Amino acid sequence: MVRPAGCPLPQSRRLERQALEFGARCLILDAATNFYGGDEIRRRQVNAFLRLLHKLAIKIDGSIILLAHPSAAGLSTGTGLSGSTHWHNGVRSRLYFTRMTGDDADPDERELTRLKANYAGTGDVLRLHWQKGGFIAIDEPAGIDRAALSAKADRVFVSLLTSTYANGAWASASPSARNYAPTAFAKHPDREHIAKAHFETAMHRLLRADRIKVETYGPPSQNKRRLAVA
Repeated sequence: MVRPAGCPLPQSRRLERQALEFGARCLILDAATNFYGGDEIRRRQVNAFLRLLHKLAIKIDGSIILLAHPSAAGLSTGTGLSGSTHWHNGVRSRLYFTRMTGDDADPDERELTRLKANYAGTGDVLRLHWQKGGFIAIDEPAGIDRAALSAKADRVFVSLLTSTYANGAWASASPSARNYAPTAFAKHPDREHIAKAHFETAMHRLLRADRIKVETYGPPSQNKRRLAVA
């Protein structure tokens, strides 16, 4: 075995021996800083380390999941990277696990986004919720499909708009309004874990499709507007 920069040979051999003796088919290494001691911005050093993990994956006939924390730049850009771009280019797939953001975000909700996959599409999102000591999928496994997520957001938006309208609680399409529909619906107990951002996208999609509309109500001089099902 070739010693990659920053990864002592005895350690890599010990890890390989223990994995083979145990019969492991999936290794989860938490986190990269505990296994890689090289310079994370040096492409050749990163490549040598990833090649070592690739060889180990072949030997165990399984997969290796390497956990890593993003840099401040990786957080701000949404790439989830830290150091050389070869951390992205040198692997077969990459997932990014993030918290929901915004004033109305559920603190127990997370999103797992597929940023790279050699044998699958990218950009798919799996929404998760912390419950009883672990994360569970908010949507069914098929829900990772973006079309299915959009359809669910549309359905819940229309349902909440219908019920609130019937109760005389008007919802607005204006972001500056106190009764802005996506904000109000994201706090509703029947929201089915749909986040504000998804409700906003659903609202614009439903308006374009003429499934909901903005109507005026009250005295003509006041020109009040509210959302209604078309």
